[in-house]
Amino acid sequence: MHDNIRNANHRSAFRKFLLKWASALTVPFDKSYYISRYPDIQEEEAKRHFHRQGWRHGYSPDVNFDMLAYLAGEDIDVVKRSEDLNHRPFIRAMTNDVSIPQQARNFAQDYIEIVDSGLFDRAFYLENYPDVIGDPIEHYLRSGWKQGYNPGPVFSTSAYLNYHPDVAKAEYNPLLHYCRFGNVEKRFAARAVPLSPNEPAPTLTEPHCPPLDDNRRTLQAEIRQRLAPSTKKAFIAGPQISILVPVYNVPVIWLRQMVESVQHQTYDRWQLCIVDDCSTSAELRAMLQELPAWDNRIQVAMREANGGISAASNDCLALATGEYVALLDNDDMLTNDALEEMAKAIIVNDQPDWLYSDEFKVDEENNVSDLFAKPDWSPSMLFNYMYTGHFTLYKKSIVTAVGGFRSEYDFSQDYDLALRISEKDVRVVHVEKYLYAWRMIATSAASGGKPTARISNIAALQDAVDRRGWQGTATPLPTANRIVRDFSHDIKVSIVIPSDNEHNISASINSILDETNYTNYNIIIVTNSKIVGNLGPKFKSDKIIWKNYDKPFNFSDKCNEGATAGDGEYVIFFNDDVRVITPDWIQGLLEYLTLPGVGAVGPKLLYENGLIQHGGMATGMRRLVGTAFHCYPDNSSVHFNFAQCVRDVSILCGALIAMPAKLFWDIGGFDAVNAPIGHSDVDLCFRVREAGYRCVYTPYAKLVHIGHVSIGEEEAVKKPFKRDKSEVFLLKRWCEYVAHDPYFTPAMRSLTYMDSPEKFQVFPGSGAVSKDDVLILSHDLTSSGAPKVAYDLALLMQSKGYFVTVASPVDGPYRAKLVKHGITVIIDELILTGHESSMVLARSFDLVIANTIVCWPSVAELAKTTPTYLYSHETELVHHFANIYPDFLDALRSATQIWSGSQHAADALTHYGLKPHIVEYGVDDITAAQVDPAIRIAVFGSIEPRKGQDLAILGMGNVAPEIRSKARLDLFGRTLAVSYHHQVEAMAEGIEQVRFGGELAYDEYRKILSDTDIVLVCSRDDTLPLVSLDSLALGKALICSATTGTSRYLEHEKSALILKHNSPDEIADAMTRLITDTELRHRIGEGARSVFEKYFTHDAFSKRIFERFEEEKPIAIAS
Repeated sequence: MHDNIRNANHRSAFRKFLLKWASALTVPFDKSYYISRYPDIQEEEAKRHFHRQGWRHGYSPDVNFDMLAYLAGEDIDVVKRSEDLNHRPFIRAMTNDVSIPQQARNFAQDYIEIVDSGLFDRAFYLENYPDVIGDPIEHYLRSGWKQGYNPGPVFSTSAYLNYHPDVAKAEYNPLLHYCRFGNVEKRFAARAVPLSPNEPAPTLTEPHCPPLDDNRRTLQAEIRQRLAPSTKKAFIAGPQISILVPVYNVPVIWLRQMVESVQHQTYDRWQLCIVDDCSTSAELRAMLQELPAWDNRIQVAMREANGGISAASNDCLALATGEYVALLDNDDMLTNDALEEMAKAIIVNDQPDWLYSDEFKVDEENNVSDLFAKPDWSPSMLFNYMYTGHFTLYKKSIVTAVGGFRSEYDFSQDYDLALRISEKDVRVVHVEKYLYAWRMIATSAASGGKPTARISNIAALQDAVDRRGWQGTATPLPTANRIVRDFSHDIKVSIVIPSDNEHNISASINSILDETNYTNYNIIIVTNSKIVGNLGPKFKSDKIIWKNYDKPFNFSDKCNEGATAGDGEYVIFFNDDVRVITPDWIQGLLEYLTLPGVGAVGPKLLYENGLIQHGGMATGMRRLVGTAFHCYPDNSSVHFNFAQCVRDVSILCGALIAMPAKLFWDIGGFDAVNAPIGHSDVDLCFRVREAGYRCVYTPYAKLVHIGHVSIGEEEAVKKPFKRDKSEVFLLKRWCEYVAHDPYFTPAMRSLTYMDSPEKFQVFPGSGAVSKDDVLILSHDLTSSGAPKVAYDLALLMQSKGYFVTVASPVDGPYRAKLVKHGITVIIDELILTGHESSMVLARSFDLVIANTIVCWPSVAELAKTTPTYLYSHETELVHHFANIYPDFLDALRSATQIWSGSQHAADALTHYGLKPHIVEYGVDDITAAQVDPAIRIAVFGSIEPRKGQDLAILGMGNVAPEIRSKARLDLFGRTLAVSYHHQVEAMAEGIEQVRFGGELAYDEYRKILSDTDIVLVCSRDDTLPLVSLDSLALGKALICSATTGTSRYLEHEKSALILKHNSPDEIADAMTRLITDTELRHRIGEGARSVFEKYFTHDAFSKRIFERFEEEKPIAIAS
């Protein structure tokens, strides 16, 4: 009966469907309206399209006919409501109406998801795109996203597609993709806010990137904790720090909070020097007079006449008795550890002259916002504004030596002081921690409430320019200060364009000649003789020099050839896909390139869609280098206008980089051997910095960079894979530089870097000349067994002359051990996922060893191009992965070889037709220590059911009490299963000989193992537990379950007692025998040592590993 009803319903729906189809053929049709509303449709096919498929999708045939309303069965007045389509409640009901064509129902579902996302702003859409006809949401779904239209101010269509080429390739609506997948996957979605033509300052363009938002919230919560009072005290023998606070009519509430924040410091050696500049507030003056009674470290002076903030600051300075003075505004606050962190930095950095920290803002409720993570000392950054901030520490002697504070620069007296001190030979330290809270109230600069400060700010900068003889004008811009310097065109500049693309060479020449207003330059084109012959006669300008280059493409060599042909005092390397925007771009580069200490300058480069392609490059991120503020809008004000600020940077983009010609040759030009194409600009900039010069980014020269064209037409052709060694070259030659970027710190990266925000950090080892390069992947670097194998492998390969790098998604104790041995370690959250951003670096190695099957996604990717060896230690996990991951077994089959730590582990793989090689581990040869009188039994292993601690406890409980009393059972290991840990602890209650020791550091583990008499390995499933091998090395009496791989190498009662059934009774019996029979313990220990010497020494391990390599000859096919 139910089937009959269901069939009847379907027949009814089908009749309705036919009726709607028949009616659709008779509705009015306006061809011009149809093709204007649905621009993908050809004019000659319009009516046929509507009759055959358009109506099914809900396409409206006429301005006065809403097909979606018609399909939904709405009244005729709704169907003919013309273009008033901002309210269509019937759409929600369409998704469940089977009489409506599936295409229209799909559209209705998309429509509902857009509405429910809250990211579509109808008014915004109609205002910004006046060509839109009809319902704006329908327009966006049908065609608007393809035209790059933004659905609202908080989502950029073009940025999402640019950032996620997989979405663009799939032709997936970007907003729908973000709603369905992107938000969960934490994909970047840029804010899209148009800039009004009359608006002088950039609009706020905070990124919408969930990982960065998470970082910000985490930091804000951590800062709030440190703003609270602390009972902790720091016992540091640091210097006395005198805090200078000039006061004038500050609200008492804010002064009180400032003073309390100083009193709550964990560091005790401070002095608070407060000088009132003749305030008119009686309440304030009364409070100030009370302050010395609060704390004898507070000193207060009252000026009899108002002299201004500099005069009051100088009086504070006179009160100071500390070696260091700290500047603090009277309404701001310190975190409770601010002085402690500064004191530590003073000690660690051997008493620097100047220190500053990161900072943030607080409102009247002390809510934390506007985190300002700062670069390390950046002289160029100081041109823009007083970036080191209010909470700055100086040696008192230096402040006194430069004359203290100057009244003519009141409200910017701290900026003027910083500019003057920066001209001295001083050591500056940046403390990378948020220590200072800048109060946002109506009268504070933090909220923009001190316009007079900008006037004195510019005056202070102008005085610095004049004092330094730079011949420029300090200019206030909405985003920053700028030093504008005038050039008389007497400096000769050579522009080098290395290219084999005829079209782009022509376009580049025309762009420079037509759009550049600087006159004293020439252009050197380095290209093949055929293009010289074709283009030479077409360009008659005496500014152009043609340089034949018919050798195989080498970007670095071509640049060097071009620089040789130039005669300019400065050389600009200019990619053939760069186009001029600002006519004074050369002046913009020379503005900073001609300053002392500057070795290279790069401009702001934009994509054709107006997003930032280059705003200064940075190191320390995935792929080792990246671009700061990449794909932010040109006018972005993110992170205190950093993209609009002149800044010192680690690297400049080679698409356009300017240098003094002499310096270029002094440092050896581009490296045509180690960096012929990839990272040629990175290596060049690092050598500029190594020579003692700075690289500077300027936003005041602006050009378009189309991207990836200069390689030439031949090089663009798809070729067989050739290993790019440039990433490994950076790790070997410049590891310290790529590990830490002083101008784009980890704190800055955590707030602004959207390209790949997941955790990534390089810990540099010692780069060395090597025969080949090996990458070892480890699932973590904790103190457990598999990371120990990775560690041993790394040391083994290093000892044989290889350059070894270990990469893991999880940090741990083995990282420090590896680095101590000179092995570089990379902590990369994505390294085991097979994600392309991580695989680029991995492919630059000649050989990859993936340690554990957890690495299988990366094995699948790397094995396509690189000899990749998978070292498997798992058993049950193999079956689990095979059941849940369809690609798992194919990934394993793609490996060059599969190794198994034991026959036990190999059995799990052979079950699926795989053919692993048995490669047993090697362990250290350990000498046993003197044992104590009690018989000590120990279980070492993570607390989880697989390791069988419950069996050990039950077994101990089954030992006769009079025998048990002669021994004790210790269980060591980190807890992986919390509930299981609670369970086994409960089981041990009442057995006084059982103790839990927790997780052990490796050295501690070695000592305790050495003191142990009997090692119990009662794992329910274990490949080749390292504790069993270590016990063999020590000649310990071993009790071992038959369900471990180790048991295959042991002989019962000769080298171990093997637990055939691994039952509590069997364990109790084995314990009893070994506790009571000293001779048996010694005999089994001797047999155990023999097994170690035969199978598990480091020499045996090394021999097995290199036998495997020899079989495949992997190194021979590398690069």
